[in-house]
Amino acid sequence: MFKQELAKEIKQASNPIYHQATGERTTARMRTLVQAISEIQKMDSDTAFTLTALRAKVRSGEIPSTKIGKKYLVNLDILIAYLNNPISFKETSSPIEINKIRKVV
Repeated sequence: MFKQELAKEIKQASNPIYHQATGERTTARMRTLVQAISEIQKMDSDTAFTLTALRAKVRSGEIPSTKIGKKYLVNLDILIAYLNNPISFKETSSPIEINKIRKVV
C-alpha cells in the first residue's frame, strides 16, 4: 500500500504543480544524467551513487526517464525521491530493450 501511494505521489510530482511553500506554479526539473549526478553531488559530496549506476537504473526502467535524441532526461525530484526510498518503476514504465534486435520501421 505504501509503495502505491509513493508511486502516485511521484507520478504527480512529474506534472506541473503549484509549489507548496510559495504557491507559484512550477514545472518538472528535467536534467540530463550528467547534470543530475552533478546536482546529487552538490547535495552530498560523499555520495557513492555514480553516473554509471544512474545510467544502468535508467536503462533498466527502475528510474523513469525521457529520451530526447541520444540523451536521457530524468526528473530531478523523482530521482531524489527514488534515492530516499528505492522502489521499482518497472511496473509503470517500459524499459528499453538492450542487446536485442529491433525492427526497423
